[in-house]
Amino acid sequence: MAKRRGSVGLDFACFGMDGRKARRTSLCSAEVFEKGVLLEGKVAEGARSEAELSQLEALLKTHPMFSALTAGTRRCLFDLMRVQSAAAAEVILKDGETFEDFCVLKEGEVVEQADGSPPKTPRVWGDLCLVQHVQCVSHATFTVTMPSTIWRLPGKVFRDASREAQERRLSLIMTALNEANLPPGKEEARPSLSDAFQNVCVGDGCGLLVGDTSTAFHVLLEGTVQKSDGTTLTAGCHFNVECLRGDGGKGSSHYTALSRAECAVLSAADYQAATVEDCDTEEEEDRDANV
Repeated sequence: MAKRRGSVGLDFACFGMDGRKARRTSLCSAEVFEKGVLLEGKVAEGARSEAELSQLEALLKTHPMFSALTAGTRRCLFDLMRVQSAAAAEVILKDGETFEDFCVLKEGEVVEQADGSPPKTPRVWGDLCLVQHVQCVSHATFTVTMPSTIWRLPGKVFRDASREAQERRLSLIMTALNEANLPPGKEEARPSLSDAFQNVCVGDGCGLLVGDTSTAFHVLLEGTVQKSDGTTLTAGCHFNVECLRGDGGKGSSHYTALSRAECAVLSAADYQAATVEDCDTEEEEDRDANV
């Protein structure tokens, strides 16, 4: 069975007065932070600096929960983190206490001590609240060993963003597949095909794909892309469907990112594997029904 990898995506970028991404607000939830306090219907008072965003991205882009998000979604969530300062020897979470925040150590040191286990010095902790809807209970004590700064993100903010981002990503992919004029007999595979897409991110000015060397169908999730004929594509646009048509066709145009762009990408090989698997499943169901 082919391994299917999916991820979620949502463009949270909100441009400031100088035209750069100086402030980002969540389009998926009315609950955001203002001055470290969770408020309803407010906009984040400020945004992380580019250095802070880069630090958080380096720490969390491979984290199991954050790696499934697009770079734009992660940056939005980073902006919504509040900052906590802690003094040396301060206990920030005790064994048996409940917690609701996912934490990332910005600077300093925190020691995690659980009964019967050697001490650890984590950079992140509180992962369980990202997936669990009830209050989580700590099974360790976390103590600051030197003056430290900690970023905190409520699990509910993450879960809301993740859920609505996933719904938007799925909607963009399904709309693109519906418009793609798939070969006859392949239409019923569309729902399962959404799981076979992978996210690909490219920087400003980078080539997203080079015409006839590409064998992947692209759905633009974030950013702006320019086609070689000068056409500008924005979120929701799709291109290079020729590679899925089964006749060896490939796109003839070049596409360049005009800003940091992220696409959901379905390779021709993954497309074939997903549709064959879907057909095999239907045949098995038919045989079972006839037994």
